[in-house]
Amino acid sequence: DDIKYCQKLKDDDLMLVKQSECDKMDHKAVIADLKLDTPHPDGNVEYQLWMKSDTPPDFLESFEWFSQSIHTDTLFTPKYIVVNGQAYNCDKDSCGDFCLYDGKYCSIPEQPFLAGTDVLHENVRQHCIWEQEKDDFHKKGLPMWWEYQKQFRLKRCSFMDNGESFESCSKKITDSFGGLNQANFRACTEKDNEEKILKQLSLDQNDMAIFATSMIVNTRVIHFSLTSPLLAEVICDGFADGTAPKVCSCVSQASTENDLALCKKCLDTNDCDGVPSQPQVMSGYSATSVIGLLLGVSCVFGVGAVAYTRYQ
Repeated sequence: DDIKYCQKLKDDDLMLVKQSECDKMDHKAVIADLKLDTPHPDGNVEYQLWMKSDTPPDFLESFEWFSQSIHTDTLFTPKYIVVNGQAYNCDKDSCGDFCLYDGKYCSIPEQPFLAGTDVLHENVRQHCIWEQEKDDFHKKGLPMWWEYQKQFRLKRCSFMDNGESFESCSKKITDSFGGLNQANFRACTEKDNEEKILKQLSLDQNDMAIFATSMIVNTRVIHFSLTSPLLAEVICDGFADGTAPKVCSCVSQASTENDLALCKKCLDTNDCDGVPSQPQVMSGYSATSVIGLLLGVSCVFGVGAVAYTRYQ
């Protein structure tokens, strides 16, 4: 009953299954489903989204609806990636405009015309928006942080299309928010407080070994191939048996962004035409999933190798 490659499938469809299951296949169509086991030590589900402010993840727009639909049942926190410059021997001069505060906190922007310092300042601005509204979000689902993310993408602030600075683009958005306490927001982003925020983000990131866009659900870290359906399923799996909100009964069966949109339509309007139903699944790991996991592991070791080589 050992797990092994099933030789009854075509080479491009190989998957890891038990021998007893392989014996039953006989060239039949099989749906493989790779499940991520999410710990749920208590009745609470806590999840963090780690990202860079200059490159919001593609899935963010479609994930917003799901996050807001479970706001009373979960604790969501957006976090921002800050590189510990001291780990790379950065100081006031050596790393230039990649870093702030004498090289302690750094960022490598995706766009060549942005400085790392621009991204760090924007990290703090977005962090401060969330800090101001987080209690209301968890109680009422008020989406100011989500609305900021939407406007940030629509105005293409990271690309500075109109010759507008990163900070100026951001300020236009925050100035338009009637619900944002501007005095508290300015105090949060002041220099003394900014350094405290960057320090805490750097420490938290180091503790969780975060180096790229990631989601943490009840201590389970997901680094690669992040999509809204995958994250929704992992979050729903974090609830103890019998405690998951209603939305999980639909999103746990969604495999595409379109499926997730159909779930939203079903729950919002009771029009459930086309909503995905649970397929008959044979437990196993598809070759694609195995390759994806191996690529993820390779990336981890690759980053380590680059760092090791640089400092030898």
